[in-house]
Amino acid sequence: MKGFIAALSLSSGLLASPTLAAAQIEKTETTQTAPAAPAAALYQFSLAKLLSVEGSVPEALSAYEEAERLAPDAPYVRVEHAQLLARVGEYSRTPGTRQEYLRRAATKIDEARQLAPENLDVLRAVGSIYLDLSLTEPAAQATAIAALEEVRRRDPADVPASLSLGQIYLEHKNPEKAVEVLRDLVSRVPQQRVAYA
Repeated sequence: MKGFIAALSLSSGLLASPTLAAAQIEKTETTQTAPAAPAAALYQFSLAKLLSVEGSVPEALSAYEEAERLAPDAPYVRVEHAQLLARVGEYSRTPGTRQEYLRRAATKIDEARQLAPENLDVLRAVGSIYLDLSLTEPAAQATAIAALEEVRRRDPADVPASLSLGQIYLEHKNPEKAVEVLRDLVSRVPQQRVAYA
């Protein structure tokens, strides 16, 4: 809470006077203790999420970068950052911009995977982002399949991973594998009607 109040005070100072703001930042940097860094990272992370929901993408991306700087060992910051980059890429009108954002998302999710290689949330995001990237870079699909298969192996009732895998296998003219994945899903989650289709 102290970190949040300090951040509000700092942002109020930034709005009030640029000269005062510079002095305030210098004072904050010199007096900030180690326990304040996680609070500042949490603030930046929360700010990034709020800004992304609001549609302020450049500001959200900057806040994610700051949160990463303050919490270099936090995989979830990178996961959220990567997912925002991927969303921006999905909605980009020009193919070059789309490709650039998806590559940046892939790089960011790879960083998260290095920090937490066994984390299912990270693996789900790897599968999703690399699947998007594979639409223009077919080689990326192997990474997506490997990540989604790992999710399926460790959490056989994971519906999105199994549905994505079933779809990929159907698109690759491997109906036997698709049927295997979807039957397994139906046996574990029978109420999942989409798997029947």
